[in-house]
Amino acid sequence: MRLSFKKIRTVFCAVIIFSVLSLFNAGTDSALSEHVSWLGEAELIGDYQVFSEIKELDLYSPESFAATIVLSDNEDMGYALYRDPSFRSEIYSFYTGITGSSEIASAVIENAYKNGISFTLAFSLMWAESGFNPEAVNRNASSIDRGLFQLNSKSFPELRTADFFNIQTNAAVGLSYLSYCLKQGENEIVALAIYNAGHNRVSGAGAPLMTLEHISRILNYRTELERNFERYISRSGKIRTDKKAEKNLIPVVDTRKALK
Repeated sequence: MRLSFKKIRTVFCAVIIFSVLSLFNAGTDSALSEHVSWLGEAELIGDYQVFSEIKELDLYSPESFAATIVLSDNEDMGYALYRDPSFRSEIYSFYTGITGSSEIASAVIENAYKNGISFTLAFSLMWAESGFNPEAVNRNASSIDRGLFQLNSKSFPELRTADFFNIQTNAAVGLSYLSYCLKQGENEIVALAIYNAGHNRVSGAGAPLMTLEHISRILNYRTELERNFERYISRSGKIRTDKKAEKNLIPVVDTRKALK
């Protein structure tokens, strides 16, 4: 069968275009492979590059990855994503669902971020202290613990009774004190022990058993909260995480979809 001149011209043009595109893609793949080598092995899942390791945490971000946030496996995902305004509404939404209050969620997120505190740690501590109840009260032999972060009347004598039950004030003071404990302690466990039992008790006789059990509840809840947040934020389609057998690998967040 003879082809018309018009069909021959169409086929010829298609071949030329395909050849040019192939050369362009080859150059792009080559450049991309150079960038990937800086980050470790990568797996392409849809529009996302998911990396199993990072060779340099303080890495240069080339244009191909300009909209990609790389998190280490010990970094709070919510805290890191909060830096990107396109994720904030989802972070607020998640913690509003957890606490049952947008006011509580906002107060804790903003004060945790201000003090450089992991969101999951802040919310887990609050859950263990008050169950997210701003009116919670615990009477001791010579003092009273009140509010979301169970601020002690002897430790904070400058606060009025109403201040203890004010969501904004309680979150601001509680998280400021937690920041102080984190600076005083060798790690988060020691910091939580100081928060619960006091610096003098922990540095002297050591944390009592009741405090250690309290810390265990906080950390167990935190692990569950991290998993739930990761599932929640992944549903948006903006994030993929690479998790393999009993090993937390590097999650990579692609904000390009969020910014379109």
